[in-house]
Amino acid sequence: MKDIWKKKTSVEGIVDRVENGIAVIQMFKGGEIELPIRNLPNGTKEGNVLKITFTIDRSAETLRRNKIKEMQKRLSS
Repeated sequence: MKDIWKKKTSVEGIVDRVENGIAVIQMFKGGEIELPIRNLPNGTKEGNVLKITFTIDRSAETLRRNKIKEMQKRLSS
């Protein structure tokens, strides 16, 4: 059984093309991701295989939630 509570997960894809500073990455398990080339490792080009890791940042999430609560408070008073 897959661990649905993993802290991070990785996916792989190939850089299909770069257009106007945007890298189009074809994911090996399906789908496509478009990212600014400036956010990828230096020298990334068409044909490179990339491993992308996703993690959940709980502390950043908490900060954003608190910021939203504060904004809601100010708007409702």
